[in-house]
Amino acid sequence: MNHSFLRFCQAFILRIALLATALSISGVLASTKTRHEIAPDEMLHIRLYDRARIPAGTLQCAIIETSRIFKATKIKLEWERPSVESPEDCGVDFTSPAARRTHAERQYLVIKILPTVAATVAPGALGFALPYAEAGAHITLFYDRVAATARDWGVAPYVALGCVMAHEVGHVLLRSSGHSSIGLMQPRWNEVTWHLVSQGLLGFLPEEKARMRQRVLRFSSP
Repeated sequence: MNHSFLRFCQAFILRIALLATALSISGVLASTKTRHEIAPDEMLHIRLYDRARIPAGTLQCAIIETSRIFKATKIKLEWERPSVESPEDCGVDFTSPAARRTHAERQYLVIKILPTVAATVAPGALGFALPYAEAGAHITLFYDRVAATARDWGVAPYVALGCVMAHEVGHVLLRSSGHSSIGLMQPRWNEVTWHLVSQGLLGFLPEEKARMRQRVLRFSSP
């Protein structure tokens, strides 16, 4: 066999082998990136009871706004609006971590929106969260105060309601009544805060996002 032809064949085979190796490495790197950098959204199921009879468009837009905020945390919200309140969702349960009777949890989170509330109840608050509730609502909102706040700061009612819902859901998933100095979990919102809210620029902090994702992973199987 001609030596020049033999060397050509050997060089050709070597190039094919190197190309196959390169493609194999690229495939491994791509699959690794897919697994570690493109994590799927975690699912959180929410039961929403609207006792305030909020206009349908406003409530639906508020739900969309809350879902948008949590999308940035890689948590997908699945909403249910039962026409009848189930027995396990009735009442208010102020159970604390130390007073928990069982480690079992409902596989969903409950939000109730009340039409009004007395001025003496949680003065100034737009709602409250009960992270360790074993029955009743995890979150209770006062729509009269939410609507009044929206008017005072020139914010669309659905934006105010959506952000308040997201804030209180944050308390439940973070298992805390504490607040942060900045971001969606700050305790008192001013003109600057509401401006950021209206522009869709206020969200959770990176550490909060990580903690909430871990909580959602354990929510249905604590």
